Amino acid sequence: MEALSIAPGVPVLDTGTLLNLLPGHGRCGSFGLTLWPTCSEGVVQWRPDGCRRDAPAAGSWDLEGCSVRRSRTTIRRFCVHNGLGHMVSLTFRIEPGSVDGVRHEVKRFLRRLRDGIGVFPYVWVIERGEVGGRLHVHLAVSWWAQLSAVEVCEVCAVTGRRVLGDLAAAGSFCVGCIWGNGFVGRPDHRDPVTNALYVSKYVGKALDKGELRWRYYVPTRVPEFRPVVVRGRARRLEDGLEVAVACVGADAVVTPLHDVVDEWEAPPTWVIGRSWEREEVE
Repeated sequence: MEALSIAPGVPVLDTGTLLNLLPGHGRCGSFGLTLWPTCSEGVVQWRPDGCRRDAPAAGSWDLEGCSVRRSRTTIRRFCVHNGLGHMVSLTFRIEPGSVDGVRHEVKRFLRRLRDGIGVFPYVWVIERGEVGGRLHVHLAVSWWAQLSAVEVCEVCAVTGRRVLGDLAAAGSFCVGCIWGNGFVGRPDHRDPVTNALYVSKYVGKALDKGELRWRYYVPTRVPEFRPVVVRGRARRLEDGLEVAVACVGADAVVTPLHDVVDEWEAPPTWVIGRSWEREEVE
């Protein structure tokens, strides 16, 4: 196998339309590798030598769709890299009058959490309920089980609220007390990939409703929370896929995007890993 040069960098997921520059069609090139080892996924893409990547013509790409896919991909990798396996739901007794009001309350909540447990990775998104349109928040975290967190205790239990089982004693690590705005949904433990797909679907729902600025929120200033990406290059597709599968895992699934995605407008691209297939097909 040809030796690969691997260097850290930031991946560029969207490229110009280069369908005429296919491998085996009279053009020399190589296969670029972009791998996320801690996320168990990677990308192999054909890159012709000496080509200039012109910007696509206006209107030729679904820019909003690309933005949503990038957002979902970022959420997925962040959740997997940081092991965010619990999804906490935060609701409001008295709903803020705007999305900005929700954002303000969540920021206050996160500050109170950090004061108690220190800096931690998270992803959160806002959703508007299907019935009644009430705003609420989904927050993916990793500490719920480790801290023996509870959603309600004797201190914050609301009179008349139906509680199944005994209330946790005062002094427990009660997320309901820290939140202080309404009901907290107790999460089940999920695989981080499943959790990530659950969170990221709300990005698409927000787009469908025309609420593009909702998006998602992650702590980007902490280097260890960001997935590490490595790059490489191979002259043969077989070599590139072999290295990518070895990095991702022997049970990885290789999916050719150019055969799966309708009206694909980029060079032939293969993704390695199970998460993309589950997200995009469902």
